[in-house]
Amino acid sequence: MAEYDFIIVGSGPSGSTIASRLARSSKAPSVLLLEAGGPNADREIMLLPERFLTAFVRPEMNWGYKTAPQEVLENRSIDFDRGKGLGGSSAVNFCCWTTGPNEDYDQWARIVGDDTFNSENSRRRLKKIERFNTKVRPEYQPYATVDPAIHGTSGSIDIEFGQLWDPPLTKTLDAINSSGYDRNLDINSGNPLGIGINPATARNSLRCTARVAFLTDPPSNLAIRTDSPVTKLVFEEKRTIGVIANEKTYKAKNEVIVCAGALDSPKLLLLSGIGPKDELAVHGIESVYDLPGVGKNLQDHPIMFMSMQARDGFDNHAALFTDARAHAAAREQLFKDGSGPLASIYAMIIMGFYKNEALFETAEFKALPASTQARILSPTSPTGELMACMAPLPHANKDRSYITLCASGMAVQSRGAVTLASTNPQDPPVCDPKMLTHPWDRLNWVDNVKRLHAFFAIPDIAKETVAPFHVPESASDEDIWTFTKKFTGSTWHMSSTVMMGKDVDEMACVDTRFKVKGVEGLRVADMSVTPFVPSCHTVAWAYQIGEIASERLIEEYGLEG
Repeated sequence: MAEYDFIIVGSGPSGSTIASRLARSSKAPSVLLLEAGGPNADREIMLLPERFLTAFVRPEMNWGYKTAPQEVLENRSIDFDRGKGLGGSSAVNFCCWTTGPNEDYDQWARIVGDDTFNSENSRRRLKKIERFNTKVRPEYQPYATVDPAIHGTSGSIDIEFGQLWDPPLTKTLDAINSSGYDRNLDINSGNPLGIGINPATARNSLRCTARVAFLTDPPSNLAIRTDSPVTKLVFEEKRTIGVIANEKTYKAKNEVIVCAGALDSPKLLLLSGIGPKDELAVHGIESVYDLPGVGKNLQDHPIMFMSMQARDGFDNHAALFTDARAHAAAREQLFKDGSGPLASIYAMIIMGFYKNEALFETAEFKALPASTQARILSPTSPTGELMACMAPLPHANKDRSYITLCASGMAVQSRGAVTLASTNPQDPPVCDPKMLTHPWDRLNWVDNVKRLHAFFAIPDIAKETVAPFHVPESASDEDIWTFTKKFTGSTWHMSSTVMMGKDVDEMACVDTRFKVKGVEGLRVADMSVTPFVPSCHTVAWAYQIGEIASERLIEEYGLEG
């Protein structure tokens, strides 16, 4: 039986961070990183201009989960995609680097009673994580800035604003700003409110994944096993002593750290006997520890796309993507030196966050708990998000140009659950986010969808469009709601299913050191531990969770000095 000091399950942003940090500490413990998927080392997946396609055209890199039928959304089962293979979801996401409002970190710290998670400490940690390319061309500086006092330049995660921007980008941003939305030169300053440019997790238009950042040159004491799905945790009494993967048992001398994500981390715990005792009994699973919160509190952001056909000449994308030879040559040029006609296409997108204060006078808002109201009312917290200059929708005509916009709902209150479908580890979990079941979420989301539709009426955007493509029939409440029910999807920001909390919170599953309650030698460290889904895209939070867990483990085991 192979034995390692630490075993880490899952190589997403959190797991890769922890594996690298532990293995590279001065005491150099033996670390085993087990990943269910493949190596994800194919250069073809790295091109930033194709970041919106990867999850859909590379099924071997996507778990391809679906939700349970969503009652509010016409009982549709919606895509609930997650990355598979080294890098986890950082290999298939849209590369959007957003760190969120300061208030979210402060609320996390208050909920769990530990200032480690507050905004001051989180900003310090994010600066350590980032390797921001501070070079922004002079003509783009009115639209985006990188303040080295706020952002890091020597961390592991490559982030850039890109050296070439698509011409429609600044024109569209100018139009949105002219309609009353303030410009935000840095949506990652701690105050995301306003509309600006979203930096990407990339360098020279090549995607930076957790594999690229942490696993490309592993030290000899870090063993990485791909195609090795962990099917069960192994216990002696209440102590975790190892895991089973591919019918082999691997022993952990110190601890097992589960970083399989907000869907598969609770699934693994449940299969191993940690979770609500009554749920385990239904499947004939012997209870190791009755932990009611495992799999509960599932949260996610709703998402909506709308698109209008643009006038001929709005951009040059169609000409490039319909000429196979020119497209292939452009890809090679981008791989070679980050230049060429592909370098600007979808390299950057417009992104911004807004707050609709009119909603705060509604009965739905006033019914929220006081602490939740305070978080949403804080000066940095948004109620919604806009993205623009996105790639065309999959069913778009490749011979045409489009203006594609996207909205995502923030301050989400609906909570669902992840449960087992069976005792077969190969079966996907039952994922039910109960999207839009909370009255506040429905109210806020309809406001977001209306707002998204209204962007097409901004004069400098409207003049660029020639025909509707994927929009509501009209701006009436009835047509907006019909469109909302039919086309709302998931942003794939699943969170909070192995929630962190104080000892007195019966739904809390881990403490502030990421230790699973009721057992020894087991931690969970990924987006499943957050008390709520943050008001941002979640990859930065996942990396930071990995950093915090690494700090805790290195300190407790004296791995430095």
